[in-house]
Amino acid sequence: MVVKVSDPADKGTVTATEVNRDAFATAVRAVTDVVGEAVDRRPGEDPEVRWPATSGTLRVTQGLYFVELALVSEKYLRRRDEALELSFEDEDDEAAGDAW
Repeated sequence: MVVKVSDPADKGTVTATEVNRDAFATAVRAVTDVVGEAVDRRPGEDPEVRWPATSGTLRVTQGLYFVELALVSEKYLRRRDEALELSFEDEDDEAAGDAW
């Protein structure tokens, strides 16, 4: 199950980055207030925070255009994390190949 936490930013005075950053922080605070401290925080270009749940993992993510709160299965997260890890290894291999 996925719930969109924020609407896309409009073309006003606030940038989409600021809207998403604020919505992400608000969502993380709200989930923390309800379920407690997160077990996994992944900062970076696509930040993500995770909490254990009885039927999976609650996850708040900040995408390019909006923030999501999702309840996902452990199997899905394991596969996603493995795929990301492999893509990082490929990038490292390519960078090392450029050195030669």
